[in-house]
Formats: sequence, C-alpha cells, structure tokens
Amino acid sequence: MNRTSATLSLLIFLCLHNAQRVECAESKLVKPMTNGRLVMLPWNEQGDRIPDFSYCGYQNGGVKIPDVPTLVTLEPSGAEDESARIQAALDDLGKNLEKTPGARGALLLKKGLWKVNTTLTMSYSGVVLRGEGDGEDGTVLLAKMKWILIDAQSPQKDPPWPGNPPSTNIIAQPYIPVGATRFKIFKHGDKRYAKVPDKDSLIKNLKPGDSILLFKPKNEAWVKDLGMDIYKYWTAYAHFERKIVSISNGELVFDIPLPQSLDGKYGGGYVIPAPPDFRIRECGIEHLRFDSTYDATIRTTPKPWEGGEEYASDDDHCAFAMGFSKIENAWARNCTSTHMKHGIVTVGRYARNITVQDCKALDPVSVIGGGRRYAFLIADLAGPSILMQRCYSREGRHDFLTQGMSVGPNAFVDCSSELALNCSENHQKWAMGTLYDNVRVSGKNGGLCAINRGRWGGTGGPDTTGHGWSGNTTVFWNCAAPIIFAGQPPLGQNFMIGNSDPSLFDPKWAEGYVRVANSASGRNDEFVESPFQGSAWQECPTEMVTPGSLYYAQLEARLGKAAVENVTTPEQRQKR
Repeated sequence: MNRTSATLSLLIFLCLHNAQRVECAESKLVKPMTNGRLVMLPWNEQGDRIPDFSYCGYQNGGVKIPDVPTLVTLEPSGAEDESARIQAALDDLGKNLEKTPGARGALLLKKGLWKVNTTLTMSYSGVVLRGEGDGEDGTVLLAKMKWILIDAQSPQKDPPWPGNPPSTNIIAQPYIPVGATRFKIFKHGDKRYAKVPDKDSLIKNLKPGDSILLFKPKNEAWVKDLGMDIYKYWTAYAHFERKIVSISNGELVFDIPLPQSLDGKYGGGYVIPAPPDFRIRECGIEHLRFDSTYDATIRTTPKPWEGGEEYASDDDHCAFAMGFSKIENAWARNCTSTHMKHGIVTVGRYARNITVQDCKALDPVSVIGGGRRYAFLIADLAGPSILMQRCYSREGRHDFLTQGMSVGPNAFVDCSSELALNCSENHQKWAMGTLYDNVRVSGKNGGLCAINRGRWGGTGGPDTTGHGWSGNTTVFWNCAAPIIFAGQPPLGQNFMIGNSDPSLFDPKWAEGYVRVANSASGRNDEFVESPFQGSAWQECPTEMVTPGSLYYAQLEARLGKAAVENVTTPEQRQKR
C-alpha cells in the first residue's frame, strides 16, 4: 500500500470508529452506488476490507447450472443391493465421456426404491447422477453403508501440499490486506529475492493464466499472539489457490480476493506453482432423495436439563448422503436427505467452485452430542468458492458449518433451519472468509457463531487440540437467530451487520451461551440485551441493511444483472 492510500485508509478508519453506533439502513463498510457498483471500505488502517464473496459457486459464480442430457437410464430392480449395478453404469458412462474432451452426460435412476449397500463413487469428469424427484414418491436411495452414500472425487492421489514451502518468497511488501487481489513482488534479478539460483527463479517463469499457491506459513509467533499456544496441537496455516491475471512492473495480480491477511511480521507469504491437474470436474448430483437404514430400537432419553422426549439415537449408520473432494465446478441440487447421522453433504479437501442449492437435510438419527448432525458441512481444506444457497435443515446441531482451515471465500446464502439443537458456525481452528447471508436459524438452542471456542473439542488437558478461534473474516449479513455471537480475534475481525428478524432473539438462551463460551475460552465477553453478542464489528442489530443480500450485490457489481438472474429465483430477486 502506498503512503497516500495508507493515509486515506487511516482517516476512514478513524472516522468510522469515532462515530456513534446508531441504527442504520446502510453499512459503514459496504456502499452501494447508483450505477450498481459497490465501494468496499476498510475497517482498519491497514486497508483490510470485506472480501468479494461473489466468486463462490459453480464456475466462480453467476453461471447457471447446466441441464446435462441423459445418456443412460436404469429402472429399479427390487434387488436387496443395487450398488454394483449403479456403479457399473456410472463407470461405463465416465469412460465413454473420457473419449470426448469436455463431454457431459447423465445417468438417470427412475422413480422407486434403490437399496444401496456400498458407497457409490463418481470418479470421472462430466458425469451427472440424476433422479426423478426428491420426494417420497421420487427416486429414493436407501443407504446401508457407514459414511457417505455418494462420493464424488478424483481417484488421483492428494498432491504434496507442504505446510511450510521452500523459501521462495516473492512478496515485496510487509502486509497484504484482507480482500486484496494483488501485491508487489521482487523484480526478476533482485538480489533480495529467493534463495534459489537465478535460472530457477519462479518469477522468471510465471505468466498470466498460471495457477499458483499463496501460502500463509505456520508461524509460532502468530499462534502465540492469538493466544492459541496454550493448545499443544493448535496450528493454522493456509494455502490459497489462485490464477494469475497479470504479472508485470513489480506487481502480481490474481483472480480471487484473499480472505486472510499475509503479514511479514508472521512469516509473510510464499508463492509456488500449483500442483498439476488432479481434480475431476463438471459433475452433478440432482433430483434424488436419500434415506438411511438404522436401528429404531436404540433410543436415548435426554438429560433432565435438555428436556424433550426419548428419541432414536443409533449412531452406526450412514453419515452423509453426498461428499465432494478433489473436484471443481460441480453441483448438487434439488436433493433431500433424511435419517442420516449427519446430514446431506460434506464438501471436503481440495474441492472448489461447488454449488449446493435447493437441498434439504431432514430429521437426522444420532445421539444429540458432539461430532454429529452436521447438515451442510464445508470441511477441512475445502474451498475456495463453495456456495450453499436456498438450503434447509431440520433438527440438526450445526446446520451450516465450516471446519478448521476451510479456505474462503465461501458462502451460505438464503438458507434456513428449524428446531436447531446448536449453532451454525465456524467450528474450529481458523476457517477463513465465510459469508452467512440472509441465513435464518430457529430453535431453542439455535444460533450463529464465530467465536473463540477454547477447549471445546478436546479433553481440556495440556494435550487437547482445542477448537480455539474458530474463524476469521466471517460475515453475518442480514441474518436472524436466537443469538448471533461473534468475537474479534487478536489478529483479525468478524462481522455482524443487519438483522432480518430481531424477534428471534432469545435473551435467556443467549446469556447462558455466552457464559458457557466464556468458561471454555477463558474470555470475559459481557452479555448485553441485544441480538448481537461479542466483540466483533457490529452494525444494525435490530434492522436490515442495504443491500439486502451482500452476495448478490457483489455478484451484480462484478458481472452484471444477468449473472444474478442466472443463479436466483424470482422470489430472491424480488426480495433484493
């Protein structure tokens, strides 16, 4: 950042923080313009800005999910196990599609009950698995396996992603702010650049269109300054996959904004070429209903303080209907799961540019306790560009969830849950860049959280992993829940901006949750009579702000109204 920009950022920062907190219709950080553009203002003197989340979703957002032609059709046979038959059809379709680069085709499973005893794998690009509806009278897949019913991922081995890459630092500025898409680099031949011979210089070979990894390395000083060094195994590093837009005149420009700052004080960042192509792509799962077999005789009585009736609690059955990993530009739409141990989908390692839309996770079966009922999960090392929109959950614990080190920007948009048994949240260890946009959580124990979860997730002893600070650059935008609770990490920021329904606020539940969170983290967050709790950035706790949807406003500003129409329903567009 040059001196003029730094001075302007400091003035804006001081003005914002000296202003009184008043109810408002517009955020101090996001300014809509009459031409449809947005101005994103910094929240601090270092120039950190809320990142552009519009890159989330299939094909980096704004692209309609394709209607792929059906090439193969199967009828249910009534057999006790249809797994081998469906798997063979998926593999044969994939092998045939491989013969034509870029080809896509669907396997259609006709209406009826399909008993599936082993996990179905989708390991070829271009393959779509389709049913004839996600209702009880549609295409129903009944699962007997223990983990994932449909696993969509590349069969290639995981690439070697080092936690600390070789010393090939090319970043020539002390601080790269959140939201940045460019930084200064050492020019080729600079003696300060890299401890490698000139002929092996990465700068010499980089060019527009190349994929790179930007690394935030492991750094003990950073962990200590976060206060997370009290947990023996707590560490957080990140790699950000990006594509070079341009590289010249001492500046590298890339495509997707950073959800995390890179600070020279804490090791800065490194740039290395991305690994060779290892993902599959252009795969979809659509118009299916998933159910799980379970032992209905296994029952649990809630603890006295939990209340409620005895419930089915078998843990030994299918966890998720769908899983995505080592895959890009893929989707799930119009699917419903019921009676899973967790829920409908887990998006896992090295998955990017995924859209999950119009899907429902209903009535999970498990013990109501830790490690269960994650309905819509963005898991470790997933991202960037995961979009879950217009999705619904019932009786989940963590309905819309990120796990540790999921790498944003990622977004939940226009999602809702009912009878929630815990918070939708960043769950552990520094998930980066998550947007909750018009997400509504209801239920006596429901909420939306991005906090220091402290010793939760471990034994509490010296060897515990500790969830600790669960997320950074998490934005709750026009959301509603019994409690919206976000903290400001020592080296970051989270945001609570706008409230679509302050009547959902439950002060008794909120006060109790703040108290137990303080006990777990050692913090002393004070309960206040407000839908917003915690030390994070707060604006308009009792009314909505403009724009109504941050995600769609950013999408329109970047790609125009047609892009918004490609991925929204008429009801969504009217609400905006």
